[in-house]
Amino acid sequence: MKSKPNTIPPIRLNQSAVIIALFLGIFFLITQQAFAYEFSDVRNSLVRDLEKWQGYASRNKIAIVFNNENREQIKQNYNLVGIKRDLSHELLKSFDVADPIIVQEIIKSNNLEYRQIADKEAVLSQFADRANSVHVLLVDLQPKSKTMIAEFRLMNRDYSKISSVITEIPQKVTTPTVYDIEEETDPEDSESSLFGFFDNSGTSKFTAGQNDSWIYFAPTALLNPEINALHLALWFKDIGEADVQVVRFRYQLKLLELLQFGVQTYSIAEKMNSEADEPNLDKESGLHSAYASLKFLMIDDTVLPVNFSLGARRRIYWDEDNTDFRSRDQIDKASYPEEFDDAKEVDENNDRYNTLTLQAMVTGKLDTLGVLYNVYVDNQTIATGVKYVLIPEIKLFADNIYYYHKDPNVLSDTAAGIQIYNAYGSADLMYQFETKQIQLALNIDF
Repeated sequence: MKSKPNTIPPIRLNQSAVIIALFLGIFFLITQQAFAYEFSDVRNSLVRDLEKWQGYASRNKIAIVFNNENREQIKQNYNLVGIKRDLSHELLKSFDVADPIIVQEIIKSNNLEYRQIADKEAVLSQFADRANSVHVLLVDLQPKSKTMIAEFRLMNRDYSKISSVITEIPQKVTTPTVYDIEEETDPEDSESSLFGFFDNSGTSKFTAGQNDSWIYFAPTALLNPEINALHLALWFKDIGEADVQVVRFRYQLKLLELLQFGVQTYSIAEKMNSEADEPNLDKESGLHSAYASLKFLMIDDTVLPVNFSLGARRRIYWDEDNTDFRSRDQIDKASYPEEFDDAKEVDENNDRYNTLTLQAMVTGKLDTLGVLYNVYVDNQTIATGVKYVLIPEIKLFADNIYYYHKDPNVLSDTAAGIQIYNAYGSADLMYQFETKQIQLALNIDF
């Protein structure tokens, strides 16, 4: 006879809490001070005008084009690289900004000039199409005697003017700049430094086009930067025997800039039965479960300091041997019929709650620290996760999930790792504590 299993020993939950606390401690201790040109008022004005123009808030993709006619004169009193970088970083809080390297290459390869893009409807439309952008932000910098006037015009790809903002950039600043090393370089040749591999701005920033719609266990309130996204996580169980197992697979489709449809599949190798120390009762590999989900972005960070999404998830496959909601199997029915019936009722309720799940996600960014935080809750789980921008192309992450339904096989689990981005997506190297697995994931956005 076997009695009902106890919950997981407290050390597992404590271990998860310690991991999260360590990551949070590292993130918040790494604070960096750097001078930056201030463009928050410009961004806020552009966002307000865009919302009035289109009637709703969304992270539209824009390409930034600078008027470099007075480049040499501007360089004498201003850090042009710093202006471009700080403007881009500020706009990333509300927009998806097209890669400046690609924008510059389009301009050079087509022998375009600022005035052509700014004054000709056909040229602007073709440029926006090649830059894969919804809007074009025209930035005209005109130096005066002791100051510089900057005019920002946000144009739609059909040449409709959405917003026009004029601001003044003072020549002298009291805070020492950190861009001195780059002053000797030509700004046109330094476009890559805006999002370069080693950003010298002295502070970690979020970069447009990087997919943060998931941490590890749970989705965030954010949507994919592209229409399609694929995720494949692998566990190299035995390299010598070429035993590589798929841990999870995910496909996501963004719809109408506010909706995201997804299909997620999970393998048996990832879903452990903590009492038996095995993933399932009779096999160690195969498909554990699959779900279809729909996420709706209710509020983004142009309205509030956080993003808020609601979602629903429907189970579409379930392996009959799964032990997730089978606590009654640990009870001798003949000897303890009442306890068996009680456990069966709990199992059936847990299984029903897992079949159709309502989801809520809150995600925010602390731009000055380069920290993204996420809180997720559904019918059975609560997850909290963080990401930290080490440099623009590398993020550290940690995610913890807690199962609050009755009699779970696993009370909580934690994963931590490093995420490396490129133009096509990202690669993750991570460790899942409950399964004690080192995993490699590939993420492709297109």
